[in-house]
Amino acid sequence: MRRVAWHRLISIALAILFLIAGVMNLFPSPELSADYARWGYPAWFSRVTGLLELLAALMLLLPAFRMKGILLGGMIAAAALCTLLLNGELAHALAPLLLLAGLAAAALLVRRHQIFSPQGTR
Repeated sequence: MRRVAWHRLISIALAILFLIAGVMNLFPSPELSADYARWGYPAWFSRVTGLLELLAALMLLLPAFRMKGILLGGMIAAAALCTLLLNGELAHALAPLLLLAGLAAAALLVRRHQIFSPQGTR
């Protein structure tokens, strides 16, 4: 019986979240566009955010780039958290905070796998 590869499972789950967020930001609803404007960002900023989220999703799926994807995702989530906190939207800040926790868990699991797995297995 095979053991569950938790580092892969959490990376896939996070990649799916970033994929969904990336598509939502690339093709923002009027409500999301209004949010970005209210936060003081230019109209094109959601598209840049979406592209970065899609890049993070892709990197999370590729073992050679997984840690870099975790770091990029962490920067995106931290920026979202700061935006929400600075604008007093504390109730909405829970989502990026949980995402940061998931990314931290992924980093620990990926690093643990890198340390304890035989060379060449990812």
